[in-house]
Amino acid sequence: MRRTFSTVVEEANVASEVISPPHKHSANEKRLYRRLSELGATGGTVAHTLNQYIREGNFVKKIELERCIRELRRYGKYQHALEVMEWMDKRDINFSNTDFAVRLDLISKVHGVSEAEGFFNNLSPQLLNRNTYGALLNTYCKLKIADKALALFKEIESKNFTTSLAFNNIMTLYIGLDQPEKVPPLIEEMKKRKIHLSTFTYNIWMQSFSLLGDIEGVERVFEEITQDGKETCNWTTYSNIAGAYIKAGLAEKAESALKMLENEIKQQHPSREPYHFLITFYSALGNQEQVHRACSLLKSSFETTSNMSYRIILQALSKVNDLEGMKKWFEEWESNFTYYDTRVANVVISCYLRHNMIEEAELVFHESVKRSSGPFVQTLVLFMKHYLMNQQIDLAMKCLETAAARAESCNWYPHSDNIDVFLEHFEKEKDVEGAEKLFKILQKLNCVDDKVYSHLLQTYITAGKTKPDMGQRIERDGILVTPELENMLKKKKTEKKIAPVTSPIRKEAEAVLGTDMTSSPVPAPFSGLNRHADLPPSSSPGSAPSPFLGPNLPSSLGLGPTPSPLLGPVPYPSQPPSPGSGMGLPPSPFSETAPFPDPPSSAPGQGPGSGPSPSGFFDHDVALAIESRIKQSQSDAQLAMDEAKKLLDDPTIATSETGVCLSKCIDKYGTSLNELNRAITDLGVREVTLLADDFGAVETDISTCQSCFTENIGEDSPLKALEEATTKAARECLTVMDYAA
Repeated sequence: MRRTFSTVVEEANVASEVISPPHKHSANEKRLYRRLSELGATGGTVAHTLNQYIREGNFVKKIELERCIRELRRYGKYQHALEVMEWMDKRDINFSNTDFAVRLDLISKVHGVSEAEGFFNNLSPQLLNRNTYGALLNTYCKLKIADKALALFKEIESKNFTTSLAFNNIMTLYIGLDQPEKVPPLIEEMKKRKIHLSTFTYNIWMQSFSLLGDIEGVERVFEEITQDGKETCNWTTYSNIAGAYIKAGLAEKAESALKMLENEIKQQHPSREPYHFLITFYSALGNQEQVHRACSLLKSSFETTSNMSYRIILQALSKVNDLEGMKKWFEEWESNFTYYDTRVANVVISCYLRHNMIEEAELVFHESVKRSSGPFVQTLVLFMKHYLMNQQIDLAMKCLETAAARAESCNWYPHSDNIDVFLEHFEKEKDVEGAEKLFKILQKLNCVDDKVYSHLLQTYITAGKTKPDMGQRIERDGILVTPELENMLKKKKTEKKIAPVTSPIRKEAEAVLGTDMTSSPVPAPFSGLNRHADLPPSSSPGSAPSPFLGPNLPSSLGLGPTPSPLLGPVPYPSQPPSPGSGMGLPPSPFSETAPFPDPPSSAPGQGPGSGPSPSGFFDHDVALAIESRIKQSQSDAQLAMDEAKKLLDDPTIATSETGVCLSKCIDKYGTSLNELNRAITDLGVREVTLLADDFGAVETDISTCQSCFTENIGEDSPLKALEEATTKAARECLTVMDYAA
C-alpha cells in the first residue's frame, strides 16, 4: 500500500504488534488466506470460497478471519476484506467495537464517504464510541474533507473520546493540505494534556519538520524518541529519519540511519516491508552495492520471495542502471513465480525501452504472452510511448489500437499528452485518414472532447479537405462547442467555397509568402528537440520497423495478421495483491506504517546536469514541475468538491437526479485528492510506474463522475470545467515525466 499514514484501526493493530510477539499463522489459516488472496486472479467470490472451505471439513475461527481481513487490507484488497466481514455478519458472528470501526473504514474505501456516513449514522448509541468516531475522522482526514474533519474532531473532544489517534489524524490532514507548520503546535498541546505520543505521532512530527526544511528539528524529534530506550522507537523511526536525510541530501547520515534500520530489522524479525524500504532507499542514494546486499538479505530472510518483493528489487536495480543484475533477478523470478504478474515483467520492459533495448523488451513481452492471459494494456502503453518518442507513429498506432480493443474491462483510456502527439502528427502531415482512424479509437474509449475535434477540424483545414457533417457529428457526440471550435467550423465553411489552387485569395497569399501553401514542408513532431542524440543508429527514428509488430509476433496479441482471440473483456488487476497471490503491486516505501519525506532530487554527489541519473529518478527541477502540477490538480479537485457541496445546499437540487450525481462526484473528488496525495508520496521516491497509476486513477475517478451526468441525466456535469482542469493538471504531470525520462 502506498499511503503515508495508517487508518485508525491499522495504527492500533500495528502498535499491538510492536508490543506483542509476532503471530505464527496456523496451516489452516495460511491455506484460507491464500485462497482469499488469489480471488483477484481466479475470479471467485469470498462467500463461495469461505463456504467451500467449510464444506471441506475445515473449522474457521473468528480470530483467523480477522487476521485474513487485516492482511487483505494491508495489501489493498479492500473489496474482498469487506466481503469477509459481510459474510461474518450474515452468520451472526459477534463484532467488537474495533470490528465496527474496521468495517466503517472498508466501506469508505470501497463505496465512498457517503456510504460510510450512512453506516455510522445507523449505528446504535453504544457503538458510537471512540473507535467508530476515530474511523470516520480518519476517512475525512484521508480525503482531506477539512470542514467535516475539524467539526468531528471538536465533537470527539466534547465527548471526551480524544486520543493520540485523533490528533494523528488531524496532523495527517494538515500534512495533506500542505500545512506542516500546524503540526508542532498540536504536539505541544498533546504534551500539555499528557496525551501519549505514539510511534506514528513521532513520525508525523518528524515529517512536518522535514517538509519545512528543518533537518535540525527532525533530529531533535529523533533524539527524543530514542532517549531512555522508548518503546515508541521501531524500524519506522529509522526509516523516517533516513528519508529525511535523503531529502536533505545528507547521504552519509542517511546511510548511517539505514544501518540502524537494518539492525532493528534483525532484532524484530518483521515483515518484508522494512526490507522494501531498505532496498528502495539505497537505490535512491544510487548505492548499487548496498542495493544488491539488501536484496540478498531480503531473500535469505524468508522462505519465499513474493512478486511484490521481486518488483521492488527490479525497480531498485533499474534505478541504479544495473541491467545485468536486473536480468538475473528477473530470470530467477520467471523460474519461481506462483502467479505470472505482468506488472513485474513491465518493470523490466520499461527499463529496456528506456535504454532503447527494443529487442530485449520484445522478448520479455513475448514470454508474457505465453504465460499470461493479459490483457497487457499497460505493456502496450509502454511500447506506444516508446514509439511515439521515436516518431514511429504507425507502430504506436498499432499498440494503441490493440490496447483499446482490450481496455473495455479495464476502465483504461490513453492520457491526453499521448493523444496530442498523435493528433499533432496527423495535422502536420495533413493525414486526414490517420486522424479519422484515431478518432474512431478514441470514440470507442469515450475519450472524444472538444480538443480532439479541434485537432480533427484543423487537420481537414490544413489538408484543404472538407467534411460537411462535422457540425452534426459534434452535436451528436454531445460536445460543448467552444468559441475556438465555433470559429474553426465557420472557417471550414468558408474554405469549402474556395478552390485550393485557382482561388485569387490563395494565389495572393502565396505571392506574399513566397511559398506554395498546398505543398510546403511540415516540421516533424518534436522538432527542435534532439531526443535521439544518444541513440544508436538502429534505434533512431525512421529505422526499420520493429519485429515487435512483424510476422513473428504471437497472433494472440492481435497486432499481427491474425485477429486476436483475447479482445474480449479480460479484467486487468487493479488492486495491490497479497504475497500469497503473487499479483503484487509493491507498496511504495511511503506506506501506512512509516510516513516520511521524499528523497533528494538527485543521487548524492550528483547534482542536476552532472551526469545520467538512475532510471526513473528525476532531477530537482523536474520534481518541482511535477509537484506544482499535482498541487494545481489538488486545488482544482478541492474547488470542485466545494462547489458541489454548495449546489447540494439547495434542497431542490439535493433531492433530484443531479443531486445524486453530485453526491457521487463528491466521493470521487475525495478519492482523487487521496490519489494525488499518494502521487506526492510516490514522487518522493521517484516511482514513475506508481505515479502513472496515481494520475490514471485520478482520470478514472473524474470520468466516473462525468459519466453519471451524461448517462443518467443526459447532460454535462455542471462542474465540467473544474473537472477537466483537475485531469489536465494530472495529465501534464505525465507529460513532464515522459520528457524527463
